[in-house]
Amino acid sequence: MTREPLPRYWLSRALIAFLSLSTVLVSMREFETYTHKVLIAPNPVIGSVCMIIMGVIAVLALLDVLINDLSPEAWRLRFARQHRHVVYMALAIGNAMVAAIIFKNGGPNWLLLQPLMTVVVATWLAFCDALNRHKETT
Repeated sequence: MTREPLPRYWLSRALIAFLSLSTVLVSMREFETYTHKVLIAPNPVIGSVCMIIMGVIAVLALLDVLINDLSPEAWRLRFARQHRHVVYMALAIGNAMVAAIIFKNGGPNWLLLQPLMTVVVATWLAFCDALNRHKETT
């Protein structure tokens, strides 16, 4: 019995989801970090709500990788796989929101690097996925 190869970009999708989730966890649980001081401390309610929303999106992205990339074909969700680019664009928007909050609250410029790079990669993944879906239907 031969096993089919893993789908394209699955590792990139998993890494971006883990990176976004780690941003959420560090900013909410590690009180002495710059991310907490810049994202949560100035306005705890708004910062926490933004981080919870991004955390939910990151978990959805991880579930997408587990179900639609690493599971057997019979377990894959066709609708979720056809619209996975929406999850990764939402992840890009969430990380852009993080960068905007860091910028607004006067955080150090080097702290912008991680969310902005995540925005670029998540947008690239969403574009590639949408393009591949379009090629499959034509």
